[in-house]
Amino acid sequence: MFLQSILFLTTVSAFAQAHAADSSIKLDVYYESQCPDCYNFFVNQLLQTSVDLSDYIETNLVPYGNAKTNRTADDQITFICQHGESECYLNKIHACALERIKGTNLQRVSLATCLFVYYKTPNKAGKTCSHKFGLKWSDIKNCAENEEGTQLMDKYGKITDSLNPPHTFVPTTAVNKYRGDDAFQDKLASDLKGVLCSILKKDKITPETCNS
Repeated sequence: MFLQSILFLTTVSAFAQAHAADSSIKLDVYYESQCPDCYNFFVNQLLQTSVDLSDYIETNLVPYGNAKTNRTADDQITFICQHGESECYLNKIHACALERIKGTNLQRVSLATCLFVYYKTPNKAGKTCSHKFGLKWSDIKNCAENEEGTQLMDKYGKITDSLNPPHTFVPTTAVNKYRGDDAFQDKLASDLKGVLCSILKKDKITPETCNS
């Protein structure tokens, strides 16, 4: 039922000045694929908020989190992930799938959320969600197990490591590039829609869903 729903639904003043002229809120979500807090954020906050405010949100997903990138003298790249090799593999599945999904921002969020539904079993996650979103699992699996997946995760690692100040936990969400303090992050994690509705209200935009 949850997956069917995915497919079917397929301090504010500090950052108000950074709000885009087209009234689209830019979200950057830094996460890792086997983190329980990330699971809760995607399943309980980000997906439904993306559905309710689909005309007002542009989301950039960054699947890397607390991983570490190691480079050898001959530029061979390996990763160490907080939840082990399984998480590194699923991070790559996220990266490879997101690279291939076509369509709207909501579809990308829905795909990532689908992968979180099966986050304890990477191959099941990849196979199930690839099929449901019209992707070829053999292609994504090949990507995740080879150089393309490594390069994609390395790219997301560089993006994550460029954060200033560095992130200290996941998920970490930036709203129009504003991350705020821990209290603001906690508010995003527990009431994302409420925060975004407050931002829109500052611009005198009041979607009907914000009144419910």
